[in-house]
Amino acid sequence: MPRFRPRISLLSALLLMTIAGMALVIVQLWREIGPLRAEVQSLRTELGYLNIEDPTKAQAIQLQTGEMRHWKWRIYLPPGRDYRFCCYSGTLPSEKELRGAAWFDRVQNGGIGTGSSGTMDGGEFTLDAMLEKDGDQWKLVTKSSGGRGGGSDTIYQPSGDWLSSPEHALSSSGMTSRQQTVFEPGEPIMLVKCLKPIITRFAGGYSARSPEGAADGFVMWIEEHNPAPPTGAKAP
Repeated sequence: MPRFRPRISLLSALLLMTIAGMALVIVQLWREIGPLRAEVQSLRTELGYLNIEDPTKAQAIQLQTGEMRHWKWRIYLPPGRDYRFCCYSGTLPSEKELRGAAWFDRVQNGGIGTGSSGTMDGGEFTLDAMLEKDGDQWKLVTKSSGGRGGGSDTIYQPSGDWLSSPEHALSSSGMTSRQQTVFEPGEPIMLVKCLKPIITRFAGGYSARSPEGAADGFVMWIEEHNPAPPTGAKAP
């Protein structure tokens, strides 16, 4: 009984060799492009640009301004949701016992001070905030690309004009410069929180530390209005 011997033409052999060669080239290029892609993303972050890998989550980066009372951010908010831009000044609660959304809820509903809020649209934009002295009052002036979050709010200082003190106020943010921060759905975005410091004076200078309890200050943040419940959560 004759045996079957597979045959391959010269043209087919050349075609297979070409495919194998192209596969090797593609693998090699992929290995070279991977590190370059990571380097490009790192350089974009260094320059203050956002790398949106998950468009369903809010993302932001703090930009450098070179000025003490001036802050700036680049922000991305997932479209199709309702957002609020909020500002509050007065007595801020301690963060020892309250964190996240609970702390912001106490700020709005249990503090001594004044606040304002306005609606925002989703998308990517830059936001500036600057403290300015207007007569005897300090104002927090905000402006943004695309008309989001712009306006002016008078800073309420229950214990006197501590913002005019030569000692610098202590400020913090929910993000750091040159590092992109990703926020979970419904998580408030802390833009800036500024507190009246506790000053200890000594010969030749002073030291400033953050208060441990409630303290005078102001805070500015973005929150999702009526956020959807987490996946798997049961409706009340």
